[in-house]
Amino acid sequence: MVWRGHQNAAWPVDSSLTRSLRTAGHKLGEDELIAVERFQIAASECWGIWPTLGEMNFYAQMQHDGVPTRLIGVSLDPEVAAWFAVEESEELDSVDGHLISWGRSAAPKRNQTPEPPQWIPAAGGDAFWHMWPDQETRRAKEWGTGRAMPS
Repeated sequence: MVWRGHQNAAWPVDSSLTRSLRTAGHKLGEDELIAVERFQIAASECWGIWPTLGEMNFYAQMQHDGVPTRLIGVSLDPEVAAWFAVEESEELDSVDGHLISWGRSAAPKRNQTPEPPQWIPAAGGDAFWHMWPDQETRRAKEWGTGRAMPS
């Protein structure tokens, strides 16, 4: 299980990048998220940083450093997530917090081992999800954000 805590139960589970784009009045969709991610990778070259350990590690480090990304922070420790849900805040102390959990992988059937992924993306270059040019391809790969998620 992975866990996430929100100080306000009414808040949706959104990435910092989604919140940032929404606050600025920009359209939200996979194409817009990819455009920002491509800019972040291109800009990183100017900063002397390159995602040599893979794009997911790059975005994780960016998020850790406070840059808005599409990643959503979670913890393996439910107590850490609970702390975020009840963290003291004058403006939010009167509302309910929210503790959310997700399973990290499907549990194998009894006496069976989980199957490894059929395809593991290589590090370097453009992020692997940027190669999927349209909504149909993304749905086939079960990739998307928000309304773009496969139904």
